[in-house]
Amino acid sequence: MLLNTLDSDEADEISDELESFFHVIVYHAVRYLKSNLNTAYVADFIDEYFNTFRYQWGTWGCGYHKQNVIHSGDLRTSDRKKFVKFGRPSDNVLDTLLRWFRSHYAVQEY
Repeated sequence: MLLNTLDSDEADEISDELESFFHVIVYHAVRYLKSNLNTAYVADFIDEYFNTFRYQWGTWGCGYHKQNVIHSGDLRTSDRKKFVKFGRPSDNVLDTLLRWFRSHYAVQEY
C-alpha cells in the first residue's frame, strides 16, 4: 500500500495514485524482468517489499522496506546492501520516479 494511505487519514491525492502505479511497475519488473537479483531471492524481495506492514502507535503503517525505498530514492534489497538493477531503460524510469517521490515526501515533511 501507499505510504500516505497507510500512515495518515487524509484523502488520496494524485501523487498517491502515481505511487501506486510505481509499485505495480516495481512488482512486475522484479517478478518478470531479468535483474541482478539472485533468482532465489526474487520471492523474498517481493514478500519483504509488498507483504510487510508495521503496527505503530495504534495504527497500521507501510512496511520498512517499502518506506526506505521511497524515502531514500534507491531501489535496494531490504538489507540495503545491493541496488536492484535490470540493465534496461526501466532503470532510468524507476530512478526518475524514485527521485520524484523522495522529493515529494521531503517537501511534505517540511
